Amino acid sequence: MKKKKFILLVFLFFSFFIFILFIFLIQDSQNKLTLKAKSMIPKEYRMIMKNSINFYLYNVGIDFKHIPTYQKETTKGKKINIKEFNNKFMDYQGPRAYISYFDDNFYIVSGTGIVAYIKIENLYKEKNIHFKSVKTNLKNLIKFKDFFKNSNYGIKGMMIANNEIYLAFSNRIKENCYKISVIKSELNVKKLDFSYIFNPKECVKKKNIYGEFQPIQSGGMITDFDKDYFLLSIGEFRFRDLAQDDNSVFGKIIKINKNTGEFSIISKGHRNVQGLYFNKDKKIVISTEHGPKGGDEININLNVLKQANFGWPVSSYGEHYPGMAAEDAYIKAPLHKSHSKYGFIEPIKYFVPSIGITQITEAPNSFGQFNNENYFYASMAYVGRENSLSVHQIVFSRDYKKIIYEDKIKLGERIRDILFVKEKKILIAYLEKRGSIILISY
Repeated sequence: MKKKKFILLVFLFFSFFIFILFIFLIQDSQNKLTLKAKSMIPKEYRMIMKNSINFYLYNVGIDFKHIPTYQKETTKGKKINIKEFNNKFMDYQGPRAYISYFDDNFYIVSGTGIVAYIKIENLYKEKNIHFKSVKTNLKNLIKFKDFFKNSNYGIKGMMIANNEIYLAFSNRIKENCYKISVIKSELNVKKLDFSYIFNPKECVKKKNIYGEFQPIQSGGMITDFDKDYFLLSIGEFRFRDLAQDDNSVFGKIIKINKNTGEFSIISKGHRNVQGLYFNKDKKIVISTEHGPKGGDEININLNVLKQANFGWPVSSYGEHYPGMAAEDAYIKAPLHKSHSKYGFIEPIKYFVPSIGITQITEAPNSFGQFNNENYFYASMAYVGRENSLSVHQIVFSRDYKKIIYEDKIKLGERIRDILFVKEKKILIAYLEKRGSIILISY
């Protein structure tokens, strides 16, 4: 009897300890003490904590704490205002998340597939906000567990257009073989009933003849093209040869029919496109792409009617990761330091070292003092790198062949997604490790 009481007391004490530690961890998931504490918790307990947060947010909703507006200066000395809404739980839900808006509502989807919304007018008020979670059929549709618990997989992109919501995600077609799929649903704040619109048979195996596999090198960005089509980026999961293979969807930007799922290749020679924008007036595609060790790129496709080739893995301004790449990596992927010399399109801008470049979008009506060819993109990468952890402004010439102006807002946080609310002239960004939605205005 005494032994049973002792075991019960030990269990209760340990459970209480885990609960207190859990409360401590969510206060700041990225400080050194928290990271050290998290590393000491067994993986199965971390998964229990993550699943508990997921269950709570999915069924209760997501509260964001309002942080009073503060000011920053760009590198060119322009003053900007930043309004912030923060939720510490969000780091445990991906930590990636993607944002969009349609009509009166602003939407967010977590890496684990939690879709939530709020009236967009509430973002402009000086108060805490509450996102309502939307019921979905994702757990019935997606059967592999890594989607809901491993941040290497999960949601990779979101688009809302014509009263429909599209989600791209890393999908397992069979044991240890992965691809990017897209599902869509009619937009409904009560429940989203998703079904596949793009689900290719082709997949990349973890164990393959190339000898490498990387699930985060998956692409997955979506952007609207016209009333019948949307664009999707697909990474090559580090099976580099596929980026130049016309019979493969990997390493491409493709155009997909919104009703039939039929597709065609817009451009190839991509490694991992993480930002995608189609300028409907100029009929050009602007993409941002992760390079290897160095070599992040901004690419412009000036002719969507002719298939473009951006060179990967033949040409790149980066290098293979030492100790991570296969021994014969430079034979199969030479990474020449010119694109045009080998018949490829040069990036309009590249970065060495890499900046972890993410979404790019066009700015409306003199935002940042420019009226035309004015864009913003974001970056993640590491502390200490000049162009990382920032939102960047870039202005192109009228023919999109030169850069005429650049500026930068250094935020010190990983920025996963950005978008503009044109009516309010506000740029909204998602800071993934901080778990914050921020509104930027000049």
